[in-house]
Amino acid sequence: MPPSPFDPARLAALPADLRALFRAQEAMIEAERRRADDECSARLHVESELAASKESVERLELLVKEYERARFGKRSEKLTITHISESECRSRCDIDESR
Repeated sequence: MPPSPFDPARLAALPADLRALFRAQEAMIEAERRRADDECSARLHVESELAASKESVERLELLVKEYERARFGKRSEKLTITHISESECRSRCDIDESR
């Protein structure tokens, strides 16, 4: 616990009820410090778990790409309709309709 910001000599000169209020205030401040420290620790823990999860996802996505390439070759990397822009899709649809 950090040293009290109050001068003990001056605090001793105060009435007992005021001294009790100062002690209660110090206790509340210390409890708030502990809560803030706990919250910071929890946030750091969650951030580290998130970073680890992102790394796992990236690794798994790479493994899926490697698997698809091994299974299908470069064909699996061709563009699908979801990769084609909307204008290209319309122009292709217009061409197909003219047939």
